[in-house]
Amino acid sequence: MSFLSVESATDKQSIEQSSTENVDELNQELLNLKNQYEELEKINKQLLIEKEDLNNQLNDRSIVLGDHPVSDLNLFEAENPIELQQEVG
Repeated sequence: MSFLSVESATDKQSIEQSSTENVDELNQELLNLKNQYEELEKINKQLLIEKEDLNNQLNDRSIVLGDHPVSDLNLFEAENPIELQQEVG
């Protein structure tokens, strides 16, 4: 085997090793991103549930208060502050 053949084989191995290391690093980064995505999906689902619960609470209060405009509620609160606090609290 000539010197050039040995050098060429060494270069080829070096390139293959470097490529393998790059692929391994990219796979690790991809795995990390996948884990982050899954965690964010869990958080998003929980936030959507909390949002729905809060919207339901607001809707329930709107039904109890009869869907009055804010100006009407301010008048009602001024006339009956204790009753409103008991209903809301």
